[in-house]
Amino acid sequence: MAFPHARTSDAVLIVFRLGSVLFLGCSSGPVPAPVSFTKIGSPDKQFQIEHPNDWQVTTTGGKGTLSHCIFEAGAARIDVSSDLLGALMAGPQVPSNDPNVEPAVARIHALGMEKFAEGFSNYEEQEAKPVRTMFGEGRISEFTATGSLGRKLRGYRATVLSRDRRITTMCSCPVSEWETLKPAFDKVIGSLQPGTGR
Repeated sequence: MAFPHARTSDAVLIVFRLGSVLFLGCSSGPVPAPVSFTKIGSPDKQFQIEHPNDWQVTTTGGKGTLSHCIFEAGAARIDVSSDLLGALMAGPQVPSNDPNVEPAVARIHALGMEKFAEGFSNYEEQEAKPVRTMFGEGRISEFTATGSLGRKLRGYRATVLSRDRRITTMCSCPVSEWETLKPAFDKVIGSLQPGTGR
C-alpha cells in the first residue's frame, strides 16, 4: 500500500523535533538530576508519560495524526511524538514466537534513523536494543551528534508502537550532562503507557 503523504509527514516530524535540538545550549549552567516526576497525557490522548518536575512543558497537536509533548531544562530536551505514519508503515502487528522473526517495531525504528540523522551534524548511533514499556517491547538507540555552536550532544532515540500509532522519544543533552541526566531519560522512556483515548 502506498502512502502519498508519508514523505511530507515524516519531514514535518523531523524538522519540528530536530530544528530545536540543533539550537540547544543557549542557557548557562548544568541541569541538576531530576528527583521528582509528573505524569502527563499527550494532546491526542494516545499516550501518557512521566516528565521531570520543574522542566518547561510544551504540547502541540492533538486533532490530527501528529502530536508532541516536549520537556526542556537548560540545554536538555525530551520530545515525545505520536504519529499515524509509522504504524501504517509497520502494517499489521502479529506476535510471533519465532525468535528469527524481526518484530515490526525493530524495522520501524531502523527506518526512522536516516531521517532522524538528517537534522544533525556528525550523527552516530549505537546498535538498537530492546526496551520495555506498557506498550510492549520497543527499541532504543543511544546517539552522539553535534549541535549548534559545535556543542557535542548525547542522547536516546526510542520507538514503540501502539495499535495505530508510532510513538518516538528523543532525549538529548550536552555530553557533559549525560551521566547526570541519563537515569531521568531512562525513567521517562520506561514510563510510556497507553493514553486515556486508547
